[in-house]
Amino acid sequence: MKKLSWTGGLVLKAACHTDPWFAILFNLPSTFFLCRPPPMTTTVMIMLLIGAAFYVAATKVYQSFRMRGSLRLPPGPPGDFIIGNLRDMPASYAWETFTEWGRKYGPLSYHSIAGQSILVINSQEVATDLLDKRSAIYSDRPRLVMASELSGFDIASVLLHYGPTHRIYRKLFAQALHPRVVEKDFEPLQERLSRYLVKALVDDPDNFIGHIHRSTGEVMQSITYGDSFDGETDLVEMASENVRNFGKALTGYIVDFLPWLRYLPEWFPGAQFKRDARRFRELAYTTRWLPFNMTKRQVADGTATPSFTLSLLEGYADGESEKQNDDIISAAAFTLFGAGSDTIAGTLDTFMLAMTLYPEVQAKARAELDQVVGDRLPTVTDKDSTPYLNAVIKETLRWHSVAPNGGPHRLIRDDMYQGYFIPAGTIVLVNVWGILHDERHFPIPLTFNPDRFVSNDHEATPIDPWSVAFGYGTRSCQGIAFSQSALWIAMSTILYSLEIHQKVDPETGRVIIPEARWTGDSTSFPKPFVCDIVSRSPERMEQIKIAIVEDDKVHETGAI
Repeated sequence: MKKLSWTGGLVLKAACHTDPWFAILFNLPSTFFLCRPPPMTTTVMIMLLIGAAFYVAATKVYQSFRMRGSLRLPPGPPGDFIIGNLRDMPASYAWETFTEWGRKYGPLSYHSIAGQSILVINSQEVATDLLDKRSAIYSDRPRLVMASELSGFDIASVLLHYGPTHRIYRKLFAQALHPRVVEKDFEPLQERLSRYLVKALVDDPDNFIGHIHRSTGEVMQSITYGDSFDGETDLVEMASENVRNFGKALTGYIVDFLPWLRYLPEWFPGAQFKRDARRFRELAYTTRWLPFNMTKRQVADGTATPSFTLSLLEGYADGESEKQNDDIISAAAFTLFGAGSDTIAGTLDTFMLAMTLYPEVQAKARAELDQVVGDRLPTVTDKDSTPYLNAVIKETLRWHSVAPNGGPHRLIRDDMYQGYFIPAGTIVLVNVWGILHDERHFPIPLTFNPDRFVSNDHEATPIDPWSVAFGYGTRSCQGIAFSQSALWIAMSTILYSLEIHQKVDPETGRVIIPEARWTGDSTSFPKPFVCDIVSRSPERMEQIKIAIVEDDKVHETGAI
């Protein structure tokens, strides 16, 4: 299945039985001719549908131009008739294309797809001006038919439109992820599971990516629902698949351009999106309600362990009924479970790649840590005493963000900025990767260099990667404190216990140097790479094992 997409929400997906005339009308490459043509009656039906879509799009474009009059739009590439800049939008690695547009058109570039205005921001200054300082009008989300209306992800707070419901969820997350709550309730759990992660990395080093993702998933499961679950249901794997489906739905389908296609039956040619949506929706429903109902039953019989869901079940009663309360709590838990795992796991993946490629950075961070902790395991109380390791974490976020395109915003009403007119309804994308690779602030940006964050010349790097990678305004992620402690604990425990080396090919004896390459999707991870992971000493691994036993004893008392 070929896709022509812009990452951040919209894709034209050519389905099986796509007719050649369809590709010709849209001036698409011949690779869109995937299967034999459908019967003529079906062709006529599809042509009528596309004709209707053209009419709607043309009307939209006409009304848009009438509204703007002589007002000046931000610069951007010229588009085609009706479809606008559809063919300019990259199918993958959108951040690289956005960065090129930034060099050509400046910090703002304007695009239109079938009458839908799109604004790409390539500057931290502009992102702050619009999304932070004018957050009241830039905090809405665009309509994403596939993800929100068809696939069951409308309950995820990250897709909610700006308004009362969105504010309810922000209040819940602000309470649950407050730094004091993180310190008291979550950091001991993070320390415990980081030691399990180190043991798994030593026992099975070749599957280090799998262990990282499993570990972060278990942290999020315990925090969201507690850990009194039997082993029959793999909630972590279920959540991982759900997150993958969420990412696919967000890349968009033709129904995101032509929303009325949602009414097509599943059997209709080109309606593969309906079958995908049904599959996504069924898993999303299970991922939302299965762990929530299990936790609710445990609350009733007194076996529930401390968790985000438990605290809300005991303390949240603002809904008009128990059902409404359950709807709100289950949706909030669904969002937390899925959102936290990928961000932390992807950042740790990139950290492992950086440590493999830059052994001098690894050695420097480890030396600092050894000086602080000596021969004891690090704890989060050591965090403020390790400025270089904190810089390594920042540089990991900067080098490659898990969400290099950020999340789409939607402008609520017309706006003017630096003499440019930005119409209401414009979808606003922040090129997170481009901002964090801006050579004005980060010289030689493709090089992993934590020293840029420990320099005394603060004017040279005024941008904090945390503030960019975690979003802007009232759409910023509220899990920064949680993520900061989770990443520091995981990285410090790895550096204290393990060494990461470039792998040697056993047949040729040559060192295998990984490439710094990432996947091109809206959620981006390092492409598979190899490295050697070994314990620093038997004594340190014995410390890990003893700590695990002690942690488990404390955990049985309910203290962790």
